[in-house]
Amino acid sequence: MIKTIKIASSLAFSLLLTILQIGYLTFAEDQSDYLTVTGPCNLEFPRDHGPHAGYRTEWWYYTGNLKDANGKRYGFQLTFFRSQISPPGSDQDWPTPTSAWRTQQIYLGHAAISDISSGRHMQAERVSREALGMAGGDQKKGETRISIHNWSLDIKSDHHFIKVAAEGFAFELTVTP
Repeated sequence: MIKTIKIASSLAFSLLLTILQIGYLTFAEDQSDYLTVTGPCNLEFPRDHGPHAGYRTEWWYYTGNLKDANGKRYGFQLTFFRSQISPPGSDQDWPTPTSAWRTQQIYLGHAAISDISSGRHMQAERVSREALGMAGGDQKKGETRISIHNWSLDIKSDHHFIKVAAEGFAFELTVTP
């Protein structure tokens, strides 16, 4: 029996192709050129909240359960992924002149919110290159910012601020560690 699957939107299809391509490249490419974790890392925060260029993949992941002022329950999820698409130093072989569109980093994001009482679940995805301010990770004075277009995560010493605006839902949350 053959079932027909309809893709809800070209964005969903594009995101799927991007994820599959990154997955393929992850396994097809020699991984020895990327940095690897080989033992204790001696993590130091807030420094290690930010991106670690040279490593193939990393992510920032938030989930939680919330109640509004009326006691209505919600679940939320936000994940930012960073994927380095070529090994460290490979940009030295890129042609000249350089282009502002070139990058070694791709950022993907997934956000969701569940309205428990109504049984509704909404989700959205974003993907962009770390170029021209479209996406990226930055650290200044011990604070980290991860963003993809209008989605952002600001990690400060005493709280994390999450902001998502998607079709059909939005949330802004302050999370204290």
